[in-house]
Amino acid sequence: MHNQISLRTIFIAVTVFAALIACFQNLPQGVIFASLFSMLLTVILTFTSFAAMFLIMLPFAHLNKYLDEKSDEGTSPFAHDRLPTQIVPPIDRGEE
Repeated sequence: MHNQISLRTIFIAVTVFAALIACFQNLPQGVIFASLFSMLLTVILTFTSFAAMFLIMLPFAHLNKYLDEKSDEGTSPFAHDRLPTQIVPPIDRGEE
């Protein structure tokens, strides 16, 4: 793992952390905790809302699979060993 981290990456990481420390150094302690807590809360609420929406939509996805009249059998254009129908016919370059 040591060979995969370049010196440039270490310099960039140290610079970024030094800038963050300089930004938070003069702030009151409550502001730092409040900002970190709000960021964590935002991530948790976003994940929770995505999980809730997934759970709400999951029964509809399964219901759609059972109510759909077209089954998965034969819906592939390659199911009967033939090419799919072409919407735009190919250009015949031999006539030119």
